[in-house]
Amino acid sequence: MNSGHSYVIQYKDKVIKAHPLRKEEVRKIYDFMKEVTIDSENYKEYLGIGCESLFKKKGALIETSEEMLYDAVNRPEMYSSMGIWNEDGTPEAFIIAENEDFDDLISQKNLKMKEGFEDKFQELYKAKLNKTLMYKGDMRVRPKSDIRKCFFIMFYFLLKDMVDNGYRVGASEVFNITAYNDGNEWIDIDVYNERSFKAQVRGIKAEYIADGLTKEKEIGNCVKIRYYSKIIGYDIVSSLKYVEDGIKSLNLTYREE
Repeated sequence: MNSGHSYVIQYKDKVIKAHPLRKEEVRKIYDFMKEVTIDSENYKEYLGIGCESLFKKKGALIETSEEMLYDAVNRPEMYSSMGIWNEDGTPEAFIIAENEDFDDLISQKNLKMKEGFEDKFQELYKAKLNKTLMYKGDMRVRPKSDIRKCFFIMFYFLLKDMVDNGYRVGASEVFNITAYNDGNEWIDIDVYNERSFKAQVRGIKAEYIADGLTKEKEIGNCVKIRYYSKIIGYDIVSSLKYVEDGIKSLNLTYREE
């Protein structure tokens, strides 16, 4: 199995690149992702305490680590990734997904199925056993990117690699934060990355099929959050077609690098 293809893309008067994560890029990509980390300094803005929630619009880095990115470079058979790079070599978008169920996420004990979607879970589980399941994607797109539909361009090239490598079913996570504690008391909230959720449901025809277990994480000095994953499932081949149709208006041309 290869670790993915690299592309040079002509977009209007720009030349951009799309390729899987490379070792020399790990620090730059981690810094790019970390720009949307929730911490003890900004948690109120992200969670919407006394203001509109940034998390709804931008999402945030919760579980992706620098160690994970290096692991992805060293074990490309275990991960799939795709970045979009602009002409000056800075990242415009990045996504990473796992090819193995490291946390045993796709299991009946760790998921609460949405009513009426039990068959969809069985599809995920069967694909997991057949090693045709890709899941747990973490992503970021630069706000107000000059590259129109940058999210979908990134997804298009990731999905192409997934199909080439034999994957047929995708399952991604959208984090939902349910409570925070900045002292001794847990305070209930309900915020999730609505932008990512809607992009996947509308743009690649994904379906919200299950919820993961509640987790707890310390995000800074004396600040903790509780959260769970909304599990979004999709057919990779069909989604590739939807995304391809969606970016036709951009008149992209590309070649393998």
